[in-house]
Amino acid sequence: MEMLPHLRARRLILMFGLGVASVMMVGGVIARHDSGAEPAPSRVIHLSAKDFRFNGNNPTLTLRRGERVQIVVTNDDTQPVPHGLIIPGLDAKTPRKLDPGESISLTFTADTDGVYTYT
Repeated sequence: MEMLPHLRARRLILMFGLGVASVMMVGGVIARHDSGAEPAPSRVIHLSAKDFRFNGNNPTLTLRRGERVQIVVTNDDTQPVPHGLIIPGLDAKTPRKLDPGESISLTFTADTDGVYTYT
């Protein structure tokens, strides 16, 4: 038995609508999954540790609340002196001391505006 033309059109529209809805739901799941990834840092700061100083003169860090930063610390000492980094006002620190030639990266979001010193 053949379907009436108006019913066939409704069926096609319904099937098309279900297909579009399915694609949108799958896309929404993918978008939600991707949005859970950490955002890229807005700024990368390189600190070279050598002779018990960073970048020669221990400059301060000026950060804005909500700013996502990556700090790359490299021990450029030629002597066997381990170096680490601690930023007390941000509760940020390297997980361990670095031997000469080693680098480590810290990525975090600043809680408050401020000028921070570090050791």
